[in-house]
Amino acid sequence: MGDDNQRMLREVGDEARQKSDQPDDTTPGLIEQLGPFLLHWLLPAGVVVLDCDAYIHSVFPPRLKPGSWLHKVDGFATESLADRNIVLCKLAQCRELHFIGPDHVKHTRAAATAALRKEDQASPQVEDLGVFKLQWVDNFYPTIWKLHQTVLETFSAPVNEGDVLRAIDDYDVIGCKRGEILDLLANYRGLLSLRHGGIEGILRVNALQAIGRTESDDPEWVGPLQLSWKSMPPTIAAVAPSLHDVCPYPVQVGESLHTIDGVDLATFDRVSALHLMANVKEGINIGRRPFKFDVARAAYQALRTGGAAPRAESLGPFRFMWGCPPLLLEVEESVRSNYSRPLNPGDSLSNIDGHAVANLGRTEILNLFATCTGNIGFRDGTFDTRMRCDAERVLERGPSHDSDWVGPLRWKWDDPPEIVEIDPNVHLPFQQPVSVGDTLHSICGRYVTGLGRVKVLELMVQFNGGIQLRMGRRHQDIQRNVASAPFTGPPQRPDVQHLPTAGAAPVRGEPQQALPLFTGTLLQNVCDQPEQRQVNLRPNQTQSQPPQRQQPQPPQQQPWHSLPTPQ
Repeated sequence: MGDDNQRMLREVGDEARQKSDQPDDTTPGLIEQLGPFLLHWLLPAGVVVLDCDAYIHSVFPPRLKPGSWLHKVDGFATESLADRNIVLCKLAQCRELHFIGPDHVKHTRAAATAALRKEDQASPQVEDLGVFKLQWVDNFYPTIWKLHQTVLETFSAPVNEGDVLRAIDDYDVIGCKRGEILDLLANYRGLLSLRHGGIEGILRVNALQAIGRTESDDPEWVGPLQLSWKSMPPTIAAVAPSLHDVCPYPVQVGESLHTIDGVDLATFDRVSALHLMANVKEGINIGRRPFKFDVARAAYQALRTGGAAPRAESLGPFRFMWGCPPLLLEVEESVRSNYSRPLNPGDSLSNIDGHAVANLGRTEILNLFATCTGNIGFRDGTFDTRMRCDAERVLERGPSHDSDWVGPLRWKWDDPPEIVEIDPNVHLPFQQPVSVGDTLHSICGRYVTGLGRVKVLELMVQFNGGIQLRMGRRHQDIQRNVASAPFTGPPQRPDVQHLPTAGAAPVRGEPQQALPLFTGTLLQNVCDQPEQRQVNLRPNQTQSQPPQRQQPQPPQQQPWHSLPTPQ
């Protein structure tokens, strides 16, 4: 014990002599290391020991606790030594030090009083008051960076980094400015109220620390989240186990930090986002990164760059080959799962937020992408591409044939063309089943009756997904079988949807020639609101119910019934 005591006095004396020879530092509330002690200068109230080396505990039989006051130096009370330099001179020749137990109320008052004397200086964002280390947040509760052990002992529940100081002596401090809070602490009576800060509180503390670090391409830890800043908003690269204790919902690697207090981070840089995070109040929004942000940003940059249009171009998770319509060359795996039918290279772009793109140029499509809300529709490229390629091949072959394969359908070149065979290995993306005997009504809105084989094939070469078919002979056969039965609505087949007729009733004898028609419209593969992981198909024509029984009327020609054809 004697050796440790001599060591303590020697270290204190040597460093006190060095500091006493230097100009006196009159900073209110100065915290500095003096030998084995970390001292908080709060004169004239006194000097507080914030921390000390481990061997000091063996010098004093009652363990010296952090927060104890340096009461006397060789019998002189420090309260009577109102100047730091005088105390240092005494410590340089000291033979005995005397401490008294911690008093966090007195310490708090003295520290706040000293801090108030710094009002003429710029207010720090983080302030060490000895008992507290607080981060000042505008119009919000101060965030706890550190609480002294003597204060922690007064709380029944654990206090964590990031918790907020809610009230002082029952006075709510939300919205209070720094000076008002320091006034309350200068008259502190010993009652503090804290509130759990959650993940927002932890991010406030750690974001402020991260601002001072050098920016790197590697992900960095900001509290319990490891963030990658390669693209904005930042992506979560790793999650600390402690996050589950402060975050009420699961957070997964690969998700993104989208908003802070409702502010979208897509246009922010790292430092700006960290400053916003250091002052977060209302909360953060973490989830899967909506690919609409990447698409819109890439489209905006492509528009600004200008220049000659490239043959192929990447827009966020998509890579397109420009054409009418654009064809999909590549797609990221994470986006494929947002669609009811996974996207594949060769699919064609159908619409953007409901706007058909088949007849639009690159600039017009980029403008739509730049304001896209995430509803991007595609068509099955297997059918479209095969239709165009086969039609081109049949045209190049030259002389007319009785029938030809165009896509997965074999057409007999009557007027209008009729389906005589269907490839069973190819999925037909129609709303209603297609059968042998159906006839071609229109392509891309152009009626084909009377056009002839060559003109129809030329339309098929330009095929962009819009096609209408009419029920063929199979429907007449069904009608003939039920011609003598009481009328109960249009003939039905379990696997076929029919639109209602115009009120005509069958008559006995020859079946009617004008029969109910249907329009086969290619289904659109649409991803609506992918950021919510919901996949919605754009609604097509509502299925009609069979008409109610009606009184017989003279037979009449039935009109065409068409569904909207996607352009």
